[in-house]
Amino acid sequence: LAPRRQPAALSGDVPPQLLGYVSVMLKLAGEVDQLREKLLDSARAWNI
Repeated sequence: LAPRRQPAALSGDVPPQLLGYVSVMLKLAGEVDQLREKLLDSARAWNI
């Protein structure tokens, strides 16, 4: 798997109309990281 990327920090220069989009993207990035960790744990357990 590719190395983990750090999600972009929510900076103060995000236009108000994009704040909802940015928060959804940050939430998805967190969930993807959790799934990546679970996948790596499973791969280690199965010696893949």
